[in-house]
Amino acid sequence: MKDNFGAVCEEAIRILVEHMPTADTLIKPTLLHSIRVGTYLYNNRYSQNIVLGGYLHDIIEDTEIDNKLIEEKFGKSVLDIVLANSKDPSLAEDTNQELLQRCLAYGEDALVVKTADILDNYKYYKIINSQKGLDDCSRNTEYLLQIVPADFESEVFTELKEFHADVKD
Repeated sequence: MKDNFGAVCEEAIRILVEHMPTADTLIKPTLLHSIRVGTYLYNNRYSQNIVLGGYLHDIIEDTEIDNKLIEEKFGKSVLDIVLANSKDPSLAEDTNQELLQRCLAYGEDALVVKTADILDNYKYYKIINSQKGLDDCSRNTEYLLQIVPADFESEVFTELKEFHADVKD
């Protein structure tokens, strides 16, 4: 990891704090969720681009931030990961399957971020006992596990599969 990795992560969190709406205007506490996803990826020693993508994965769909700011601060690869993980406003209805397909098309880095996102959502909905949230996560997990290529061996895929199995029991 780069020497300034922690400082770059803090910059991503600062941008999140500056731009993310308050939790009372969203379905769930998205700022905390984004921080948990990025921190999970950081603690599991993923690359800098994946970690930054994790911190910023919801920023485009939940804020008015300009994509250029993300690219200027963190680079095109991070922006591409974030875009792959963001709902497409040009689609009348952007389904989770379409979003997962975009992540897959971008590659393993974007799919790792999306998997960490789903895993965190799954854990959150289990804590608050939201059956609808758990059902949504279950559907997303089942689809994701069908499309993950066998050569994508990241531990987050295994952790999501195990968590999903535990919830289903």
